[in-house]
Amino acid sequence: MDLYNDRHTLIDNLELQEIGVDVNNDDKLQRSKKKHHNFCRHIGLLYGFLSSIFFAAGFVGVKFFENNIHSFEVALARMLIQLMGVAPLLVCKNVTFPRKPLQIYWLVCRGVTGSFSVICAYFAVQHIGVGDALAIFFSNPVFTVFFAWMFLREKLSPIDLLLAVFTVSGVVLIVQPSFIFGGNNTHEKHSRIKGAAVALVGAVFAALVYICLKKLKTGIHLLIPIFYYALCGIIISSVSLSILQAFIVPQCRKDRIILFLIGAFAVVGQLFFTKAVQLEKAAYIAIIRSLDVVFSFIFEYFAFGRIPNLKVVAGTMLILSSAVCVAVKKMLAKSNKSQ
Repeated sequence: MDLYNDRHTLIDNLELQEIGVDVNNDDKLQRSKKKHHNFCRHIGLLYGFLSSIFFAAGFVGVKFFENNIHSFEVALARMLIQLMGVAPLLVCKNVTFPRKPLQIYWLVCRGVTGSFSVICAYFAVQHIGVGDALAIFFSNPVFTVFFAWMFLREKLSPIDLLLAVFTVSGVVLIVQPSFIFGGNNTHEKHSRIKGAAVALVGAVFAALVYICLKKLKTGIHLLIPIFYYALCGIIISSVSLSILQAFIVPQCRKDRIILFLIGAFAVVGQLFFTKAVQLEKAAYIAIIRSLDVVFSFIFEYFAFGRIPNLKVVAGTMLILSSAVCVAVKKMLAKSNKSQ
């Protein structure tokens, strides 16, 4: 135990010397160590915050292609750039790929479910507002609870059922179907219902991603699921575009730049998110990731001048509150187990 403490003291002192702290001055050393540890303790939350900014910016970029480029093609561009960003890291870190058939099976399942979740999210963004689509998409923690009960034999409590009711109510407020809120069944209404339905399907796939990752358990480098995710996304998007004959080469330079930025933001956001999960509790990061929706509304306002109405804001608050409650409930359950 003393050897362990001495080793970490030596590492701390070396890190503090690198930023110009005199380790021979005891008072100054103690103050600097305290600041250093406080910074390290919260750096995971900062990474989660930055990942939300980049993910939200990427989704706003998708909205620029609502009339000219299919969501499958946008997803293909993202996955290609993501693969090009992750592959060099795998080589540099000399990561070993798993060879067990069961591990490969769950990695492929994670890649397929993750790919369909992002494709559904892109489709929804192109048919309804960015913030609206992401708010519905972020109902996935509630679905995760039900899938964990079905496949992982985790407990389902009355609170989970109540949160599910809140989530459904939030979706209804965002979609505002005419048979509840009145009004004509216009093309815009149909488009909103279609976009919301696909966003819900995306949320279901996102929840299944969690189940796949739980099945993988430990012993696999965090970059490997991201690699499979990008690879499966490329295959699914390419096949779908071929069947639909919907592939279009962007002629405008602006479109090509935005497509590249969508992929680049996804890579940076994924790396920040991965680092955040490594350094901080998953429940805290899940709460921070709810900021994706807030940032998407802000970015959408500056990009398109769109302001959500009060019903959309109320629905968003219901969904995000349910997601946060799920995260807090998990956190409390883990702390009770550890005591």
